[in-house]
Amino acid sequence: MEFQRFLKHLPAQEFERLADKTNLGELARSMARAHLVDGLAVGEVAKENGRTHQWVRLSINTIERAFLADSGEKSAAIVEVNLNLPVTLARELSALSDLLARNPPRSKSAIADAVAGVRKAIAKLIP
Repeated sequence: MEFQRFLKHLPAQEFERLADKTNLGELARSMARAHLVDGLAVGEVAKENGRTHQWVRLSINTIERAFLADSGEKSAAIVEVNLNLPVTLARELSALSDLLARNPPRSKSAIADAVAGVRKAIAKLIP
């Protein structure tokens, strides 16, 4: 699997837990946090810290590697995926994604229901 940037947002507590498992220095950790937790653009983070975009991306990549090595179904991270789907399914998943972002307190139950539904659909497709 080719490594690509995929994390869009991490809750602060999860970021800190993952960052503690890396060897990031104070500045690199701060830059990754500014992007992944605070939502600042990579360019903005680079400019504020007098570093290049590449430097910021390396910091973010370190957190993403820690995420891949550590996180499971309990993660509250928001990730970006690229999938080829039938249009009807893509519309429904897009609507779900939008609603999850707007209703965090109710998201956990909705995610559990969606995962159960997907697993049921997968079971129907496996001979």
